[in-house]
Amino acid sequence: MLSFASAEFVACIRWPLEHFVDNEQQEEFSAIRQYATDALRTGLLIEGRTLPVCQLLILPSFDNPVSWDVVSYFSREDGKQTRLVRSTWRMDVDHEALRSPVERQKHPRPYQPTLESGWVLLDAEKLEALLAQVRSIRIPLLVAEAPMGLDGITYELAFGEFFCNSRIVWWCNMPQEWRELEPSVAELERLFESTWESRPGGG
Repeated sequence: MLSFASAEFVACIRWPLEHFVDNEQQEEFSAIRQYATDALRTGLLIEGRTLPVCQLLILPSFDNPVSWDVVSYFSREDGKQTRLVRSTWRMDVDHEALRSPVERQKHPRPYQPTLESGWVLLDAEKLEALLAQVRSIRIPLLVAEAPMGLDGITYELAFGEFFCNSRIVWWCNMPQEWRELEPSVAELERLFESTWESRPGGG
């Protein structure tokens, strides 16, 4: 999210080194990964006239990253809707395509990352109940000791729209100072996953 008044709280982000036969493929994959991660973080795949409400970005070291974005959507035909957008980068597909010089030759240049996105309507009342919980929580801007590591999962949680928003980032386990948020984050993730699974053709 971009804003004129935002706070970004960073605990730790570490990416593992990729094991490619050729350094050129490693460098290309790293650049693609950065582009794809930025695309998920900034909501590049979200279509239509929308306002961001919240985002849960999940960045595993070795699995496909996923961004859950809740947005307010407006149109003359549909009016106002609360939409849940699920976006992912198919890291597995792109890693396979760039794993060797021979495999790389089968694909065009420049290589475009494999990004997928879809949306479903979200229960606005259930969402608001969870957002009300989050509004009541007070956490510090700075933690005393940030957890660090090489592998695992990095999480990013963001709230708010363009002119006023906040984002916190942590690796694996949430810092002690932010632990009050854990139940609400878990409930948000469950709501997102259950809503996505219950969509027509889901599963």
